Amino acid sequence: MRVVTLQELGDLPSGTIFSMYDPCMVTGLHRLHSVIRCTYNSRYYREGEVTDFLYYDLLASPDITECYKEPGDDPSAGWSLGDCSRWGLFEMSALFLVYDRDDVAKMVKLLTAGEKEMDDCDHHAYEVWSKEHA
Repeated sequence: MRVVTLQELGDLPSGTIFSMYDPCMVTGLHRLHSVIRCTYNSRYYREGEVTDFLYYDLLASPDITECYKEPGDDPSAGWSLGDCSRWGLFEMSALFLVYDRDDVAKMVKLLTAGEKEMDDCDHHAYEVWSKEHA
């Protein structure tokens, strides 16, 4: 995986898997659909520069109308998965964490592994804890 700029993200192929990146924080998991480039020179953008993009959400997101429910309402209603959205932030300095094929393969393995393949977790967690408390 690697951190890229908005312009670098725009040069990657449709289907690229990425997250929004802010130093020390990664949010969301998305699949790039297409980029929107400026079609003229302006005060803010140059012709051909990536200004926006469309993407698919790979994590569940709430329907905005469902966010303001009354206490006692069912919190599991009003969620969607795989929606195509427009980024629309126009932050030219934005950064993104892009996952390569090996990263995506590891995600798929973790999502589809049975209990037996996941037995390594307890041992790894103990090793991390031991190093931190040595």
